[in-house]
Amino acid sequence: MSYDIMVFNHLKVPCESGRLHQWFHAHMENDAILGQPTDLFDTFLKKIKILFPPINDCPEDRLEYACDYEVHEDFVYMCFGYSIAKEAHDIVKRQAKICDLGFWDVSQSFDRTFPVTLPADRWPMIIKAKWIRYGGYYVYCYEEIRKVLIQMKTIGRSSV
Repeated sequence: MSYDIMVFNHLKVPCESGRLHQWFHAHMENDAILGQPTDLFDTFLKKIKILFPPINDCPEDRLEYACDYEVHEDFVYMCFGYSIAKEAHDIVKRQAKICDLGFWDVSQSFDRTFPVTLPADRWPMIIKAKWIRYGGYYVYCYEEIRKVLIQMKTIGRSSV
């Protein structure tokens, strides 16, 4: 079983869930680019391939982290082993944002309600502390972190 992710050019690919599925099925049939990826994906792939080497060029001691890449003109489709799904999800999603790419959790294992994330979307930071119910508090800006820290002092807890 594989865990599948797609990063894409959000300016050329429809981002609404229904239209994205139709677009994807129509374009997945096209041949992948065999040569150099477009400039848009070049930086992204250089960074990701350090952590997740291509399956046909992977050292034996890194086989668990091997990834099957399929590079197209407007998107990169990636298949990971399910044993590293959560790690791959977090790292690829963060790198997609840094490289101004859209992110789609194709397998929808972790982003069930919002499987498509765009670079302009606000992504939460997570504050974890023992006193926070369920182990985490999601914040979207540093001002919210300050409010949480003030709340921590008020109830007599000072470690995050």
